[in-house]
Amino acid sequence: MGHSGNSADRRRSRRRANKLAVAQAGRKPEAILAQTTRKVELTTQETDSIAVPTVAQTDRKLELRIDGSLTVVLALIPFGYQMLGFPNASIVGLCSWAVSLVFIWRIVWLVTEPIGAYWRLSLPCVLVLTIIAAIWSPVSRRILGQVLPPDFPHNTPPHISAPTQPPMQRPTVKPDIRLRFVRPEDVSFELVNPSQAVVNDPKFWFVLMDLDVPGKNILGDLALPDLLPIPAEIQRDYIRPGDHSVPRSIVTYYPGVATVVKPKHRLFGYATITCPDCIKERSFWLYFVQGSGGWYSEFERQELPDRRHLLLSTDDTLNKLVPTSKRTMIAGIY
Repeated sequence: MGHSGNSADRRRSRRRANKLAVAQAGRKPEAILAQTTRKVELTTQETDSIAVPTVAQTDRKLELRIDGSLTVVLALIPFGYQMLGFPNASIVGLCSWAVSLVFIWRIVWLVTEPIGAYWRLSLPCVLVLTIIAAIWSPVSRRILGQVLPPDFPHNTPPHISAPTQPPMQRPTVKPDIRLRFVRPEDVSFELVNPSQAVVNDPKFWFVLMDLDVPGKNILGDLALPDLLPIPAEIQRDYIRPGDHSVPRSIVTYYPGVATVVKPKHRLFGYATITCPDCIKERSFWLYFVQGSGGWYSEFERQELPDRRHLLLSTDDTLNKLVPTSKRTMIAGIY
């Protein structure tokens, strides 16, 4: 019984296999070809999904590396140029950065290739314009700061320019210097600075004669006195405001004068003093008797009186030349 059941199952299996073979044998060749083609397309799609670098992608990566390196070098050139102290550093820097903008444009263009033509044009423009604005902002601020005043315009109505005021300047104080005569017993002179500025390198000279010593020039029956040998001098020194120099004797300090002038001799003439920056040159009439004293008086530039009249009538000539009211007596040291 069991054996006959197994035989029946085997017969049924053979009949189903024969039917399937007959069905497959009866299919058309076009259907078999379509099924085979579909399998090939599926296989091709699976193969394309695998990322394989192409020649174009390799070239783009190489260009990105080259452009990036050149951009960094061009951006650093101005700093090295300025550190080395070469001339025209600002011009070289602007030119170098301008060229680097071209490479930045290329880098953005290559990176944005997969996102479409519109963004490829827009993003580089926006990036380059932003960099130009960042560079131009301090440059334009510096240029405008040189052209316009620093406080322009503040609280100024429209269409009305701000009034310009001249810069405040401190008044320049010029030095001044004078001569003061002291020590009646041995007439001496001091250099006095009455101004509020320092006097540098004062220069002075004397035109004096001894009225009691006949000179070499003969005029009629008179031997006119000669000028005393007192050289002009420039003191390589300075005098502070309100200060004065050490007194110096007119007769005993100069050996050529000391050998000529004796006690009770009368001396007359003038002395002048000035300095490179002084407001003016000052001159002083001077008359004294050696060992007894005398007087002095400031005057504007004037010629010496006639020496013949001076010898014949000394007092009258001096009174006409310098009235008593304008004389300053030679006194002791202050």
